[in-house]
Amino acid sequence: MPPTPLTIVNQLGPGIGDRLRAALPDHNVVDQAWNQGAPLPPEATVLFAAPKIPAGDDGSVNTGWAAQLDWIHVASAGIDGIPPALLTSRLATCGRGIQAAPIADWVLAVMLARKRGIPKVWVHEPTTDVGPLIEGLGAVGGTTLGLIGFGEIGRAVAERALPFGYRVLATRRSIAPSAVDGVTTAPLDYVLSQSDVLVVAAPATAHTRGLLDADTLALVKPGVHLINVARGELIDHEALAAALESGVVGYATLDATEPEPLPAGHPFYSHPAVDISPHISWADPRTIPGTIDRFVDNVQSYLRSEPLLGVVDPAKGY
Repeated sequence: MPPTPLTIVNQLGPGIGDRLRAALPDHNVVDQAWNQGAPLPPEATVLFAAPKIPAGDDGSVNTGWAAQLDWIHVASAGIDGIPPALLTSRLATCGRGIQAAPIADWVLAVMLARKRGIPKVWVHEPTTDVGPLIEGLGAVGGTTLGLIGFGEIGRAVAERALPFGYRVLATRRSIAPSAVDGVTTAPLDYVLSQSDVLVVAAPATAHTRGLLDADTLALVKPGVHLINVARGELIDHEALAAALESGVVGYATLDATEPEPLPAGHPFYSHPAVDISPHISWADPRTIPGTIDRFVDNVQSYLRSEPLLGVVDPAKGY
């Protein structure tokens, strides 16, 4: 059993720190800015980590944290922003699944809005000339949705899309039978060739970085609507720009880009077939409380030497 009281370093700001102190009154919670290079307090062994921790150019952590910590809990689902030295040789957990519902809600809203012409169909004065508004409106039923990544986010998207009549295909690292009735798992090239809407929801790992490049985008169904709610580095942006220009990709909705944010003046900001949001698909009133609850529950399990939620495998990257 770990020694108590625990000293927990919180990187998510004083507001989160206050909530943690209220929920864990018997332990010491120390707020420390996520980009601060100072050493951890000497008694600290637990880190409640921000989604991104700066490291040296060689991936090193120069503050000695790696040797000091017994457990690191990453607030986000993705662990790609954490230096590998912090995740190896110790317990590591994350917020996997907490953001699945709001992200899936956002994806469904984007898919339906694009298919049904929103916001193009709104009018602000009387009109009887509805022809331009009707042109291009599509039927939702029978549309094929392809999911790249079939973890908790992918499954949540599928569960919302199926009642609307979407045909849902999914690909993941190992093609095993689907855990969701009505979803067919298939190899990537088949999913690309069949999908009218393609949602990128896979973790950023050595296996998935650059997954959608010139070669794979050449396989997509012409006119596909590409939605990225994962990480920007899963898509080669130069290849995407070329695919948009040729019409192979009909539309791109990007909640994640590489770099993030894109620099001022980037062509995607003004491209008529691209919508960009600043990586906020995860946000709704449940997210922050759920993130805190996950960590607090894990603290209690940690003290009882019980299994924790969201354990990550650094070798796999998720």
